[in-house]
Amino acid sequence: MNINPNILLSFLLNRGWKFEKQNERFIYLKAPALFSFPSNYIFILPYNKKTVDFERFLSNSIKIIAEIYEISVDDLIKIIESESEVFSLRIIDENTKDGSISFGRFETLLEKIKNILLSTASFVISKDPLFTRNLDEAEKYLNHCSFLQTEKGSFISKINLPTKEKLVEQTLFGDDAIYAKDINQRIKSIITYLNNEIFSGINISIDYQYIKQNSKFINIKLLKQFEELYSKVKIKNLEFTFDSIESSERIIVNNMNNEKLRRLDSFIQRIDEILNAETNLIVTGKIIALRSKNPDGTTNSIKVSGITKDRLPVTVSANLSSDDYKYAIELHKEKKQVKLTGLAKKEKTLYKFIRIDKFETI
Repeated sequence: MNINPNILLSFLLNRGWKFEKQNERFIYLKAPALFSFPSNYIFILPYNKKTVDFERFLSNSIKIIAEIYEISVDDLIKIIESESEVFSLRIIDENTKDGSISFGRFETLLEKIKNILLSTASFVISKDPLFTRNLDEAEKYLNHCSFLQTEKGSFISKINLPTKEKLVEQTLFGDDAIYAKDINQRIKSIITYLNNEIFSGINISIDYQYIKQNSKFINIKLLKQFEELYSKVKIKNLEFTFDSIESSERIIVNNMNNEKLRRLDSFIQRIDEILNAETNLIVTGKIIALRSKNPDGTTNSIKVSGITKDRLPVTVSANLSSDDYKYAIELHKEKKQVKLTGLAKKEKTLYKFIRIDKFETI
């Protein structure tokens, strides 16, 4: 084992354990009240790697912690050693109660989970509810994920998710850097969103304002992939668990049925109708591409990454007049933000302006 006791200590402190005292060999911690341990119970964590019996005490401590939090010893060691996150999926039904699963169903499960991980990463990076491509940075995230040994107890599939890897650098325009842990967090939030908003059966009024308010959860391609996970793998009950240094979270999807899947399908169709309609659009952002064979001609296009006036992230393309295109070249060189106003329509991965009413800087 290559365990850093400071990281193991963080694992406990993040779960409510309280520091009591420390000497040269050990740190003494008081348990959170939720465990109902005796009031005088103190957990002793070995701290000094130079002591002869450090490894023995550490191994025993890890076994106790793993038992308390119902995590396998191997998973806990993985979390602490690599500062990663273990993502578990437990399928609960008659066909998996002995801990096994058919090969075809398992293969489909792996495919759907891989697609969800990849699309979530692309969505977090693009911030576009209609984005469909798999970005190179998303592939980088996926390449840092690895499957762990499965467990019995119905059927449990486990994936080790990265947390520290930087996928996208901070931009000059103030966009924060994106790390692997941001992808993990978004997966959790979307699963919870679907449980609370879609599968719960509550009435929701879906319009452009609703999409804006819930933009972190809504990407059509990704929602379709969650729909396929539940339908193609024939999920009835599914338990998602996320264990990391920061926290342990469990999200349970119960009694998945045709009605819930129809509700999700109708939701996706309504989002698609709203976002794919021709619309008057005002977009503010940065020029990320210029294309023209002859700037004095009529075929001059730019691509802009920005936000709508409702603050929805979007990528747009527009054909500009010769004068506006030459102006765009100067604005791009000076890294200035631009504002486009006109009529636009969604095409594949971006909006395309059908008509430009105004092109200006801000």
